[in-house]
Amino acid sequence: MREYEDLPSVVEALIFASDDPIKANTISNLLEIEVKIVEDAILELIKRYQSNGAIELRTMEDGYVLVVKQQYNDYIKMLKPTRASVLSRAALEVLSIIAFKQPVTKVEINELRGVNSDSVVNLLLSKGLIEVVGRVETIGRPILYGTTKEFLEYFGLDNIEELPKPEDIKL
Repeated sequence: MREYEDLPSVVEALIFASDDPIKANTISNLLEIEVKIVEDAILELIKRYQSNGAIELRTMEDGYVLVVKQQYNDYIKMLKPTRASVLSRAALEVLSIIAFKQPVTKVEINELRGVNSDSVVNLLLSKGLIEVVGRVETIGRPILYGTTKEFLEYFGLDNIEELPKPEDIKL
């Protein structure tokens, strides 16, 4: 087993440099150390970020990512306007349907909206907010759609279970 002078900083660098959420066991394999030691370093990082700074360490898809704390989102928007400003009401409707009913087909989306949603689905696919997750084993084998990691990041969610329950949403 290897020894590291400042393991939390090494783990932090790996999390920062990773394009996707990185799992503790992946870090463990890279550094050739026990997962428990990596998890202890991650806990130390979480404590470090809680006490100061604008960054936090979050879990996403069973891995870890560094993100800006939510309280600073308004400042980030000054630098980089959000994608929400370019999403139409129709796009938000379709995205909501997919998020809450996934996996879902275009036919189901169209039935719920009462209009053809092909162009909106294509827009959401091009923005990376939804993806093809499979096909229904029936005549014609329609495509099933679901949300992506980018969707979770965009809405500041660790996983899809953090979405509010439809019955809890007040219209």
